[in-house]
Amino acid sequence: MEPPRGGLVSVSPELDSAHRSVATEKRKILLTSSGKSAIFYTMKTRSIKHTDGKGEAFAVSQHIILRNFWEYYLEEPNENGIAFGFVMGFENEWGDVDMNEIKPYIISQVKGTALDEVMAPAGYVWEDEV
Repeated sequence: MEPPRGGLVSVSPELDSAHRSVATEKRKILLTSSGKSAIFYTMKTRSIKHTDGKGEAFAVSQHIILRNFWEYYLEEPNENGIAFGFVMGFENEWGDVDMNEIKPYIISQVKGTALDEVMAPAGYVWEDEV
């Protein structure tokens, strides 16, 4: 069982075997107001950096390809389903994406350790490969 991205997985102080098997995800254990622990998972990210070496690295939490073959390198969406990232389409550009708007057109979506198999966008390199 893969935990939902950034979602509440358990309110038990103990991890069951399904949760323990998710070794590649970052785990945060927080104390709720009722005194029980809550376990949150944040997906593994991979950072891209511009090939000219200028600017800061950007943490990619998911790579998406739509039916029109546009590619999206996105961070995790906020509570409204809006994610910021790099889009390769008619133009290559940075901006916000409404996940609900593109959801019907997704043909490929990669998260977590599967990002290791994705090529960096045009003009960028994966920071861990430099």
